[in-house]
Amino acid sequence: MPIALAYTVRDALEWATINGAEACGLDAEIGSITPGKQADIIVVGNGSFAMRPMHEPLGSIVFQATTRDVGTVLIAGKIMKQAGKLTGVDSDRLAAQAESAAGEILDRVRESGATLPTVPH
Repeated sequence: MPIALAYTVRDALEWATINGAEACGLDAEIGSITPGKQADIIVVGNGSFAMRPMHEPLGSIVFQATTRDVGTVLIAGKIMKQAGKLTGVDSDRLAAQAESAAGEILDRVRESGATLPTVPH
């Protein structure tokens, strides 16, 4: 007879935070909000429809939140994303670099003689 295991959303959060840090041997530095540890924190919840209904906030975060619901990100106490936007990043320049790199890669593939699938119009 199989054994039924019951896990909670708090268990899932611990797997993603302190247990993940322990698995990497970094639990002395990260994985929980503790004095002396690196402040890696995300702030979730912007009132999006994906987070509704929110009867139990932790459950909504674990089961319903998407990347769009992450409004603020701190890494080592430094704000890297605020109000849903990356800080210190020129998004237009980064997008242009990505497009340019993709074009260069495709050019090299074509020069190698490889046949690429056609792109539907």
